Amino acid sequence: GDFNIYSNSEDAYSLLTNPTTGITMNDPFASYGNWTGSSFSHKEILTQSTRQSQYAGDGAGGGIDDRFDFILFSDAMLSNSSALHFIDGSFHSLGNNGTCYNNSITACSASNEVPADVLSSIFYMSDHIPQVCELELNLDLNIASFEGQENSTELRNGNIVSDNLELVVRNQKSGVTSIYVYNLAGQELIHRSLNNGTSPLYFSLPNEQFGNGMFIVEVIYADQNISTHRFLVNNK
Repeated sequence: GDFNIYSNSEDAYSLLTNPTTGITMNDPFASYGNWTGSSFSHKEILTQSTRQSQYAGDGAGGGIDDRFDFILFSDAMLSNSSALHFIDGSFHSLGNNGTCYNNSITACSASNEVPADVLSSIFYMSDHIPQVCELELNLDLNIASFEGQENSTELRNGNIVSDNLELVVRNQKSGVTSIYVYNLAGQELIHRSLNNGTSPLYFSLPNEQFGNGMFIVEVIYADQNISTHRFLVNNK
């Protein structure tokens, strides 16, 4: 969150990271020390401001010289034995490579893994730098069938798809009229209009039409009932 904490000596930071509390929150950069001041050697973790001067009279200026934005982790999230845990070394301030202290984020373009057009988008989007990290999930997420009130939908190869998306709709009460596939941004990728009341209904779609990631398949029935399911494409 945007905590507006100026240094690791503030009471709020001390309270959040106090190991004697019920749930200790851990700062992966705690060992870097107090981030206030130009002598701080890890300027790549600073988060505000993306702009040396205000843009259109909005937001804060001053360039990148504060650390206001944090992701703190519980002990469980830092343990590799937890089903869901933080991947060490993956947390960073997107686009800040430490070379634009007191300047706009666009001054961080030299030797940056983030392209210049993305840096420009961050500049215009906000006066804060996005904080990103990677998490690892060690659970079996593969689900084959979904039961509805009147209909049953089956992903024949499970909801982790590495070949074709194979959809089977069983026990139809009114027939299927449409099948849609969306990405998580809500953009329609596939639409198939159907006039098929037979049961079961088989639907196959090569996953080359998608990149890797999570998608949503929506089955619409003639009685206006809708069945929606998520699936993960993993093109190896």
